[in-house]
Amino acid sequence: MDKLERIEDLNSINSLSDNRIRQAYPVGDGFGQVVQAVRDLPVAITFPEFLSAVILTATSGDNEIIATAPPGFRYVIWGWNLVVEGAVEYSWESGASGTPKTGDYALSDTSDGMLIGPAWPIPQFKCDGNQSLNLELSDAVEVNGVVQYSLEAV
Repeated sequence: MDKLERIEDLNSINSLSDNRIRQAYPVGDGFGQVVQAVRDLPVAITFPEFLSAVILTATSGDNEIIATAPPGFRYVIWGWNLVVEGAVEYSWESGASGTPKTGDYALSDTSDGMLIGPAWPIPQFKCDGNQSLNLELSDAVEVNGVVQYSLEAV
């Protein structure tokens, strides 16, 4: 059975009995282990609606990147990338001068950059409820990029 057929089989995995899974994909088969692990999950896998916001700022201190979350919600931050035009330290906060969500990151050279990739299902951090997402900059240096996020009920 080739990999494409196995992937198509995975789409119908919920209709298979455990015995049929074990017969079709023995435990020693890597794909069989994945199939069994999927069957053993206690809940269905759901993906959040991923959103993105542009980062374009050059102001020292607080920089609101995403406006205040709707009442009863908070932002879940999955990843970001930045490019700077000079030496600067930055950190993420929940709200203006609010709760720090990361430590300080330092970017040192013109056009230096950083990518913190989305690592679903583990977010980088979560903002406090009904708060904005702020980027705190140590100096007035141009910072460009994008942040990937979703909304979560609190």
